[in-house]
Amino acid sequence: MNATLTAPNFSANMLQSTPMGPLASFERPVPTPQPRPAHLTQAATTANLTYGANANTAAVSAHSQAVLADIMATAGVTSATITSTARTPADQARAMYDNLQTQGVARQRELYGRFGDQVIDAYEEAVGAGLSRPEVEQAMVDRINELGPSNVSRHLANPDQLNVVDISPRSIPASQHDAFIAAIRANPSVSNFLGPADGDPAFHIEIRQPQPE
Repeated sequence: MNATLTAPNFSANMLQSTPMGPLASFERPVPTPQPRPAHLTQAATTANLTYGANANTAAVSAHSQAVLADIMATAGVTSATITSTARTPADQARAMYDNLQTQGVARQRELYGRFGDQVIDAYEEAVGAGLSRPEVEQAMVDRINELGPSNVSRHLANPDQLNVVDISPRSIPASQHDAFIAAIRANPSVSNFLGPADGDPAFHIEIRQPQPE
């Protein structure tokens, strides 16, 4: 006698009763993927990040670029200019010198901690001694290196662990500043933010970098 193999009727099996009801009643519906809101998708596509002359583009990772694009999309901002990223001690001295000249010593002391204040001390001492700008900046560089660069500013931190970018407030319409700041503060990858209200002339954004496990 030859055996005959018959394919099971799965549809019928699903309708058979069990002590707890038909098997079909235990199926879980597959959730339908929800598309990203159209205004965010459009903004992310059209986001335009440009860099100032003193900004090191190589210091902004792909992760940080994605975080900034998401912030811009959330705020409805289509373009922004990064004026500063990771800095060398000489870059930091130059930036601090410029801000001390334009913002004043008292204002800058409100922005920096005790290490930054010691660099400002070096600035005041050098200026008071009648030194030229290059000499003043060198005195500041020497003090930065003495204190430890990353203690003075996050801009001097290891970019593999933390990306720091300054975005010019003038590159974003004033009417969108509040939305932009709110989007920065809400982004989980941003570990710290400072803005003009905190004494920083730029939108200062610190972005944590993914670390290998």
